[in-house]
Amino acid sequence: KIFKQKTVENISFIPFLAIFGNCSIWVSYGYLKQDPIIFTSNCIGSSFGFVYLWIYYGFAMDKLVRAKVLKLFCLTSFMVVMITIVLPYSLWMREIKAIIIIGIIGDMTSIGMRSSPLVAINSVIKYKSTRYLSLFMSFC
Repeated sequence: KIFKQKTVENISFIPFLAIFGNCSIWVSYGYLKQDPIIFTSNCIGSSFGFVYLWIYYGFAMDKLVRAKVLKLFCLTSFMVVMITIVLPYSLWMREIKAIIIIGIIGDMTSIGMRSSPLVAINSVIKYKSTRYLSLFMSFC
């Protein structure tokens, strides 16, 4: 839809940010658990989330929207680094405890990721039209 219209209009970037953040946390979990399925699938998901955000940023015409996307992407990246690198490798935490904590945080971010398409409902109610409701994001 973004490529077709060459604009993001009123499409929210929150679902794309949620995909990136959630999958990035699960990459660390898969690495620490030495589970190649969790690690590989979430590397792919994190990459797609990054590409979606990059495309969104590229087609966002409003400078305020672009600044907001960039700011929240940097904040999410910082939080992911803190959770996935600083937390498990800190001196006071054993690896098994880090795996449990990252798993719990990953569960919470999964809930956020799966509920993020609900942001589009705001546009549906505001504009009284399903024009801004993406069929793809509805299935997520």
